[in-house]
Parts: sequence; C-alpha cells; structure tokens
Amino acid sequence: MFNLFKKSNLESVVKFRPILQSGYEFDKSKFINLLSASLGRAMAIQTAASDIVVKGQDWNIDFEIGLIKFGSDTYKFSFLGSESEYSNTWMWGFNNINGFDESLLEVAKNAKSKGKIWGLDELVTEQFELTDAINGHTLATVACGLSEQNLFYYRCPYDGGAAFVAVLDAPESVFASLANAHKVAEILTGCIERFELEHKILIESFLASNGTPYEWDGDVLVAHFDQDMKVEFERVGEIYHVKALKIS
Repeated sequence: MFNLFKKSNLESVVKFRPILQSGYEFDKSKFINLLSASLGRAMAIQTAASDIVVKGQDWNIDFEIGLIKFGSDTYKFSFLGSESEYSNTWMWGFNNINGFDESLLEVAKNAKSKGKIWGLDELVTEQFELTDAINGHTLATVACGLSEQNLFYYRCPYDGGAAFVAVLDAPESVFASLANAHKVAEILTGCIERFELEHKILIESFLASNGTPYEWDGDVLVAHFDQDMKVEFERVGEIYHVKALKIS
C-alpha cells in the first residue's frame, strides 16, 4: 500500500517560473529552440530532485493507481512516453496503447496541443525513431518545460526500454530559483558542452525563468546574481554562440 508523501509546511521558497509564463519570447516553431529554452531550468530542477527526492533510493511505480515511490516517499506522476531498445523508437504517452487512465496523460497531451499550434512533428507524432538529439531525455525535458506545473522527470528502465514519467507534487525546494552565480555558470556550461543548442535562448530563458535581472552591453550579457555573470557572445549571422562566460 502506498502512503502519499506529506509536504511539510516549510516557509515558501522563490521558485522557477514556468517557461511559458516567464515573459521571455522566442521562436517556438523549432524543437531545438524549445529544448534550449527548457534545458537550463530543467538541469537545475533535475539536480535538485536527485538530491532531495530520489537520493539514490530504490523506486517502484504503479501505473494502475498513478503513483511512484522513492524509498518511503510516494508521489503522483504523469506518463510522458517510452523508449524501445528493440525498435529504437519513442512513443508518446498520449498514444496510450496500454489503456492507462486519461488522467495519467495530461502532461504529454499538453505537449501535443502545443506542438499542433507551433507545427512541431516531434510533439505530435505518436511514434518515431530516436536520435542523439531527440530522445527520451530531451523530449521529457521539453514536455515538462511546457507544463505550467512544477515537475521533474524520471526515467524508469525495464527490459527492452524505459518509461519516462513527470513526477508531481515534489517539495517546493526542488524548484527553488538559484542565486549563486558559480552554480548557474556550472549548469549552463554543462548544457552547452553536452547539447546542441541555441545559446542565446538557453541563457535568456534561464534568466527569465529564474527571475534574474540582466542587461546587454553590445554582445555581452550581464546577469546579476550574488556576483555578476558576464556572458560574451559571438554572432554568426543571426545565431549567437557563447564565446566566454565569467563571474566577476
């Protein structure tokens, strides 16, 4: 029997804003732009969730009642989709071949509805081949980023593949915004090193979601944390690439 984790009445924390409520505007007709806008925020949240919720504990998931358990704490979840190692494909949860309760599909269905508006095949096609750039992790990042809820995702491996779920009702501290410039720089640098992204969207979307004031001085962005973070860009046509990132 699952016992739902009871959130304590801790003092409210300042949280990341949802991507689409941050006030930052960008071209949403390309998957790489959505990933760029979602990834910095997601990396911060995923790291916090690993430390605060998952904590290296055993997990157990029950799709019939819609609960996932880490150690002794239990949370509701929303099914995003699954990767198949046999066919090397992704299948969105909204395809619902397993006949799950519709309430478990809300986050995937929200991503699909946004994908229809913006003309993004990656968010509306029920099943398609995985690539290095478009896989369970990047799709889950975008799906969670497009939600207005506070979510992190978790990969649940099984023989022949893995299910990806969005975990609901995690403690507020998982979604706490960041004030430490060095920690932010580490997260953003890690994103740039590991993924092909639009760097300007990555940086500005993170700052907007984090509620961090910043201004431009030519091709240098100055963001104000506990210390200033200066990001120097170089432009190739209309594309911005990070040339240097410094804390001062």
